[in-house]
Amino acid sequence: MLHQIPLRFARAWNRNDVAAAFADFDENADYVDVDGMQMHGHGVIVAHLSALHETVYAKSMLRIDHVDLRRTTVDSALVRADWTMKTCDGVRRGTLLFVVARRGEPWRVVSAQNTEEAPSVAQIPHERGLTCTWFAPERYALDLSHAAQP
Repeated sequence: MLHQIPLRFARAWNRNDVAAAFADFDENADYVDVDGMQMHGHGVIVAHLSALHETVYAKSMLRIDHVDLRRTTVDSALVRADWTMKTCDGVRRGTLLFVVARRGEPWRVVSAQNTEEAPSVAQIPHERGLTCTWFAPERYALDLSHAAQP
C-alpha cells in the first residue's frame, strides 16, 4: 500500500494531473521541490506545480525506478523513490522522500522532499569502509588520486 504512493504520483504526473499527483498529501503537508522551494499546504503545492506543468513540465515523463519503505513507528513511515524524468532538455534523475503518517485511514503524506541528482558526484571511499559523497562540479579541480580504493 505505502509503496504505491510514488507510483500513483508518477502516473498522475505523466497525465499532467497535478491534483491527482498530490492527492495523497495532507491538507497541511510540506513540500520542498528540486530547486529547494519550500511550500506549505496542499493548495499552495498544487497551485505552484500546476503552473509549472503548464510550461516547464508540460511534456515531462516521470518514471519511478526504485522504492524503499521504512516504517518508523506503527503509524509513520519513510517512502523513498528514486526517479528518472525525461524532459525537453534531456534526462534528469533524483529521489523523492515522502514522510507518511496514518491518522485513521488512509495514510497521508505529511511532508515530502524532491532532490535532483547533482550533475557531477564523486563517491569517495573512506578508510573505515564508509563512503562519502561530494558534489564536484567540473569548474572545481578535485584531486582524488590520494583517495583509498575499495
